[in-house]
Amino acid sequence: LKEFRPDIMYLTTTDYVQHKYAPGVPQANAFYEMFDKYLTELDALGAAIVVTADHGMKPKHKADGSPDVVYVQDLLDEWLGKDAARVILPITDPYVVHHGALGSFATAYLPDGADQAGIMARLAKIDGIMLVVDSPTACERFELPADRIG
Repeated sequence: LKEFRPDIMYLTTTDYVQHKYAPGVPQANAFYEMFDKYLTELDALGAAIVVTADHGMKPKHKADGSPDVVYVQDLLDEWLGKDAARVILPITDPYVVHHGALGSFATAYLPDGADQAGIMARLAKIDGIMLVVDSPTACERFELPADRIG
């Protein structure tokens, strides 16, 4: 910005630190101190700054360090019979070292004749599951292509 002032500039970072370290620990604080320093420098140069995140945050581990996981496939196996339903976890993030491959989205393919509404209601009551929707609702709410999801 000292030599060239673009109309708009997009800067991005990985969220490695936010996934790897809890808020308030020295490593997280050092990262934010560095980040604040850079933002302060940009502000001093007259930049208009917008900071946003690409997703929300929910702890992926319990206080004891064990994964906070709902095994939806196991539940559907119990309710419908082994392998009657198929659960797909489409986490595609190559940075599993800090995400731990613990996504928060699942697609379930139910067998013909399954009580979809009943299964959705049962899943919605489970602690740790925020939202259960059918395919048309998911497509509308999250702007997903209908031919690409269950």
